[in-house]
Amino acid sequence: MTARDALGLTPTDMSDALVGPPSIVPYARPGFGKTLQMAQCFSGALWVCTNKGTLRPYAHWCETNREVVESLGLRTILAPNPAWTPKKAAKDPALAAYLPQSRPYADGGMMIKVVPEFMPDNKTPVDNIDLIQQIVYRFSDSRQKGTCPYTGIIFDEGTEFARRIHKQTEKKFRSGFQMWSTLEDWLRWLFQVPRGANCMLGFICHERAPKYQEDEDKPRYGDLLHVGGPALPSRGIRSALTGMCDIVLHGIIRDTLDGPQRIWQTQPKREWESKLRGEGVDAESTDDIATLLGTLGYDVPKSPFARP
Repeated sequence: MTARDALGLTPTDMSDALVGPPSIVPYARPGFGKTLQMAQCFSGALWVCTNKGTLRPYAHWCETNREVVESLGLRTILAPNPAWTPKKAAKDPALAAYLPQSRPYADGGMMIKVVPEFMPDNKTPVDNIDLIQQIVYRFSDSRQKGTCPYTGIIFDEGTEFARRIHKQTEKKFRSGFQMWSTLEDWLRWLFQVPRGANCMLGFICHERAPKYQEDEDKPRYGDLLHVGGPALPSRGIRSALTGMCDIVLHGIIRDTLDGPQRIWQTQPKREWESKLRGEGVDAESTDDIATLLGTLGYDVPKSPFARP
């Protein structure tokens, strides 16, 4: 037990400050590979998704890289095909590495909870605020009790969830101030999960482009008005989100002589939000998320693409 100081205060245990899992917001345009990289790094997390197709890219990657998946101990969505081996697959390209059936978490599967916007009748709205709160409360409570099997919690797509929460609060409050305040409070509550439960939290978003003054009659024509960042209902919410989390990564695709290259911007730009609590990575990195977090000292699974 840590001794009290001269003021009678008990110092906070900081032994895991540099290795504890982060709260991370990766954002980029659709198709960049945000979900794929996060799943390769955090397949053991509880995935709260907007639809069943969100993790399809990861399922396809597992299908064609089963040996890598098994060597790294990654979890998969579908159950492995017992008839599949590298030799058989080479002789029969049609032999699937995974069966078209869901793999239970106890047998190495992923835990995915889809939160829809509407009931199956497509008319009755689902109370996303209440449902997500129930999920987070249960998750946090089990983490405190030491009974939670999941390594963290990831919201995919965070942009869509924020839109739904905004839609619900907009109907509830007439005052715009109350609406935005409630939405920001909800996000702050959400991002307390990794701190209180000592786990990682991911909030995957699309990107929203910077805004420039486009009115030629204005004195500031052409000036940058608002920086780009995660696609959220307002720039105030975007700024608040950046302050809440540990890491904000902006993904860009750049054309090179070797073809399109995926790059993570780790440092703030004039036009785009980025944030990184740590040292040792370049301002622009071609590394995947797992490698980046490993370089920063976080205790995360090894990257499938780690350099030798």
